Amino acid sequence: MTKEETIKNYMAKLNISRAEAEQLMADDAEDFIGEEAEKWTEKAKGKGERVQSENKPKKKPKERKVDAEKGAILTAIKNLVETMGGNDISVKTETELYFTFNDNKYTLKLTKHRPQKGV
Repeated sequence: MTKEETIKNYMAKLNISRAEAEQLMADDAEDFIGEEAEKWTEKAKGKGERVQSENKPKKKPKERKVDAEKGAILTAIKNLVETMGGNDISVKTETELYFTFNDNKYTLKLTKHRPQKGV
């Protein structure tokens, strides 16, 4: 399609004057969408970039709750393993017990399950 045919096509389909059709064609050639739309495009480009805040809230270390009941059970198991002849016994908090028995290494992990909700 020639330039003249394109202008006439714009005039007919969009019901605009020749000057407006020529301006539309020039804007299309420049890929110009209008001043206001250009401003909106620039704003949209800026919003895509995320800047991390320098003032991050400092994370507080979680305070670990010690379970005395689990500690008592693991201590009793530790004493039992010692009487059976286990050696190299070590305890990780009140959750795990490591020991060697007959040249084999073992780990005993004690898990306390929470009560079910709604029962």
